[in-house]
Amino acid sequence: YKVIKIVIQNVGPPAASDAFIRANIHVKVGSPFIMQATDDDVRTLRATGLFYDIHVAPKFTNAGVILTYTLLGRPRLVAIRFSGNKKYSDAKLRRKLTSKVGQPLDRFKLFNDVRAIRQMYQKAGYQQTKVVGGPPDVDETAGTATVTFKITESPKVHIARADFIGAHTFSQRKLRHVLKTTRKHW
Repeated sequence: YKVIKIVIQNVGPPAASDAFIRANIHVKVGSPFIMQATDDDVRTLRATGLFYDIHVAPKFTNAGVILTYTLLGRPRLVAIRFSGNKKYSDAKLRRKLTSKVGQPLDRFKLFNDVRAIRQMYQKAGYQQTKVVGGPPDVDETAGTATVTFKITESPKVHIARADFIGAHTFSQRKLRHVLKTTRKHW
């Protein structure tokens, strides 16, 4: 089968011009249809950083194959919300985020934001706190997204006792005195 036509469809506001998209597609009209080549095109388009989601749909006809590239541009963040947080205010958590309202949605930044919030809780002694960021609520027609970070706070971890096994040179008391972590007193 040969490629007889390439159709480009944008979902929501276009993230790039058709000329830019066609320049980043290696499959051309008249070339033989190879599915791996379209997979390479998807990887190339994703590498531009302009698209949130890309699908390629081949349609087989008697004359050849019609390829349809459906592209969803990266939506713009319009809101960042938090749920379940009691220890820290929304404003304090928002300061730890790399994702900002008004910027394009970036899954890598969301992943790092989840880690930053989790580390913030862990440093405060809430070791078992769970943080989930998403999935984002995307409005494809408007090209916007809202992210909600769901936080399940755990009780603070307290150390009941610290023992040093095999310590002969220094006493248990001297070793405990050097530790940054102390045990919880009633």
